Amino acid sequence: MLKSFLADYPNITIYLKEGTNVELAKWLQEGVIDLSFSAKPSMKDEFDWIPVLTDELMAWLPERYGSNYGDSFPVKDLEKYPFIITQPDNDTDIDRVLHDLGIEADIHFSTKDAYATYKMVEADLGVSFNQQLIARDWTGKVTVLSFKPAQYIELGLALPSMNEASPVMKQFISYVKQSILEQGASDKNEN
Repeated sequence: MLKSFLADYPNITIYLKEGTNVELAKWLQEGVIDLSFSAKPSMKDEFDWIPVLTDELMAWLPERYGSNYGDSFPVKDLEKYPFIITQPDNDTDIDRVLHDLGIEADIHFSTKDAYATYKMVEADLGVSFNQQLIARDWTGKVTVLSFKPAQYIELGLALPSMNEASPVMKQFISYVKQSILEQGASDKNEN
């Protein structure tokens, strides 16, 4: 998507920053960034929101636990095992689910990135969960299961004001939406 956008608009420069939901909201408020692709900002954040896709949250279990659960993992069972949390206290999807469902996870480790968490789960140090999109191409000795009940998050674009967005920003948003639609169609054709 970035490659095709930049080919069509060679005089536009895009700077890409990675951050937590808290950092992205702060950068939007301060004008450091013009747009974020993230989970839906908290209600306290005042941004225009453009939903782009819904992604399922998936449980990550060490291989030895996977056979105990079939094809889904009861969300309350997160309390039964040592838990590895990614980016705690940053308004992440993990923070939100644990809070919203009243899960009292036994947090043993915290990491700064999802891949480190995934590898720690693979090393049998605990369980975790994250968006399906994050780990869909990773391989390892990790059992990835849907939750029971299933848990979903809304991903999209946040910006200070769609009405005040430049024509180039509006075109970029169209590219993002089209790219995700095409990727979704491609994924369905592969299955």
